Amino acid sequence: LSKKEVLLHYDPAFDLILKKSKKIDNLKLSKYKRKILICVNSSIFEVNKNKKHNNYNNFISALKSLLHNYKIFLIQNDGRLDMIRRIKSDLNNDVKIIEESDFHPQEIIYLIKHFNFIISAPMHFSIFTYIAKGKLIQIKYDEKVSSFCKLINNKNILNLSNLNTIPQVIKNYQTINYKNMA
Repeated sequence: LSKKEVLLHYDPAFDLILKKSKKIDNLKLSKYKRKILICVNSSIFEVNKNKKHNNYNNFISALKSLLHNYKIFLIQNDGRLDMIRRIKSDLNNDVKIIEESDFHPQEIIYLIKHFNFIISAPMHFSIFTYIAKGKLIQIKYDEKVSSFCKLINNKNILNLSNLNTIPQVIKNYQTINYKNMA
C-alpha cells in the first residue's frame, strides 16, 4: 500500500497480533472438521427497514443449507446477544454461540484461525479476520465496509439483498491477497 492509502485507511486494530488462549483451546473446536464463524449484529438487518424481514429470512435460509456440511458458530461483537440468540432459535438451536465478551481482541484473532470461513458484517471483526489470514466473506452494509473490502481486494462480498448466496460464495471463494499493512 502507498503511504497515502495507509494513512487514509489506517485503524489501530491492524496493530493487533494473535495471542494463543487456553480459553479458546478449551472450546475444543478441533473436533469439528468443517466450521464457519459468523459475526453479525442487529443493526445490519436495520439498514433497509423495508427489506429487513426478507433479508433476514434469506440469511437464515442460506445458513440452513450450510448446516448440512458445516458446524456453524455465532459471535456478536457488540456484546448484545439478542441477534445471535434469535438466529440460533430460528436454526432450531443447531448452532453454537461464542460469547465474545470472554476474549480480548488478540484472542479473537487466534479464535478466527480455527475456522474454515468467517462471515462478518462488523468492520473490526473483518480486520481481525484479515490479520488472522482467515477466509473472509464480508457482508457489506455501509461505505466503510466497502472501502475496507476494496483496500484488501476482497471479492467475497455479500450485499444485504443477496445473503441467500452465501453457499455459492463459499463454493467459489476467491483468495484474498494478504499484504503487509504496515
